[in-house]
Amino acid sequence: MDITMTEDDIDSPQAFYLSPEVWSMIGGFIRSRSTLLALISTCRTFCDLFTPFLRRKFTFELTAIPPSQWRRKPLPTGLHYTQELEVLLEGSGSMGNAFGEYSESWNSGYVSLVVRMLKEMTHLQSFRWIDSTCDDHYRPSLMLRNQELLQTLKQSATIKNVSILFSSQYLDDENEMDAFNCSIPLEGFENLTSLELYNFDGDPDSLAVEIANVLAECPGLKTLGLGFACKFESNAFPEVLIIGEEEYTLHFLEKVCVNYASTTRVSLALDTLRLGHGIFLSDSVMREFSKTHKYLFKLVKLETLKNFYLFNGLVKWDLDEHESMDVDWGQLEDCKSLQRLSVSRLEMDLVNWLTIGCGSVVEELIVTDHYSMYDDDLDYFEYLLPRLSMLFVREMTIARRSGDEAWSDTDSSVTDSSEAEITPETGTILEVESLLIPQIHLKPRTLSMAGTPSQAGLRSDSETPSEARNLYEELDRSVMTVLDRLDENGAQLTKLGLCLDFETQWVSSLTA
Repeated sequence: MDITMTEDDIDSPQAFYLSPEVWSMIGGFIRSRSTLLALISTCRTFCDLFTPFLRRKFTFELTAIPPSQWRRKPLPTGLHYTQELEVLLEGSGSMGNAFGEYSESWNSGYVSLVVRMLKEMTHLQSFRWIDSTCDDHYRPSLMLRNQELLQTLKQSATIKNVSILFSSQYLDDENEMDAFNCSIPLEGFENLTSLELYNFDGDPDSLAVEIANVLAECPGLKTLGLGFACKFESNAFPEVLIIGEEEYTLHFLEKVCVNYASTTRVSLALDTLRLGHGIFLSDSVMREFSKTHKYLFKLVKLETLKNFYLFNGLVKWDLDEHESMDVDWGQLEDCKSLQRLSVSRLEMDLVNWLTIGCGSVVEELIVTDHYSMYDDDLDYFEYLLPRLSMLFVREMTIARRSGDEAWSDTDSSVTDSSEAEITPETGTILEVESLLIPQIHLKPRTLSMAGTPSQAGLRSDSETPSEARNLYEELDRSVMTVLDRLDENGAQLTKLGLCLDFETQWVSSLTA
């Protein structure tokens, strides 16, 4: 069929017309600020259509604003379109260079600016506060106790998501009491769908009651994140959390669960639960006195939980040697819908839970600690089932030594390197590493009833078990990756996240 276009058709915008609803759908997929600015400057119609998307998420560095502008700085236009507000407080070094040493008297000026913005954001849904000032006395944290700021946040009819990250992850013995500044009065928040509080500090018993009470006022909560300020042995790698003799946070989570259950009998139907530093899924303090030692179900409706993030890294009690944190995986017995699990380390108790426990439903696994190539715990990756569709892991390489201990050159054995890829997912960037993958196929060893490795599962398609075992033991770990330990080298994975070592692996991939 011939189509004849007249001059009127060419000049008429209706010939290529899209409804405002379609353009709004398109705007929802645009993440580039420069693209939005280009569209806004195109015409008046596009300006009206795309300006709301430019301001839907507003992030600003509060501590970069000089004192002279706190109360009279003109606010950006279009704040009434903002749905997400992110307030950043950057390091004390940059503040010191610009304005001198941080003064607590600055807090009122900063708060006045934030309050002015909040009052303009009539459609605000999410408030996020990220404090990375590293102030020795945690003075910027006191802003979150300002009554005007708290009243503005709590009286908002639209704010449903609150996330606070205090600057006290690493406590200092000298200023440990000052870290009590890192808390926010929670009474008055209600009907939230997401609450995340990290690196807070204070009296554990009082905080457990306060957190339980605010959770009881948020029956529709879908995301909960908690993290206690802790001491760390920072010269260790990975860092080791120091619990101390008092063990005052060891059973903090249980206290929150028990206090919540005393307020209401309805567990929270969470989608996501994040337990950060200092929030341990440990054995119940009542385990020795009662057969009923489960407590997590009192707070969380485990059947609905889809994403679970847990710190199970290395810990130590004062002068003792560090060890892996014990986790009571039995608390998750009823997690029938769990899809994503994030842990610090892959330990044998976790392997058992993933293979023969309720953890067998997990599809995506994130392991956050760095592993060295000679870390024995890397062998636990052999036991992961081929059911996993996503794996994230950090495997650290070490430069080759010189002299008599020099490693043999294994570059000639490299036969493939994957392309680097960056995939945004739930606000997190997963980096797919340029891998040095030898063409070797190792089957995972099976677990015996006692939870120890069985040799029968380690073999390739063309080798006897003994030959495959010898090949595995002789493989140079400088070119061996986690993929070599997975079934079929992880061929079943649809998403993979690995850290890229720019000094070694990136250069190797370019010159190979």
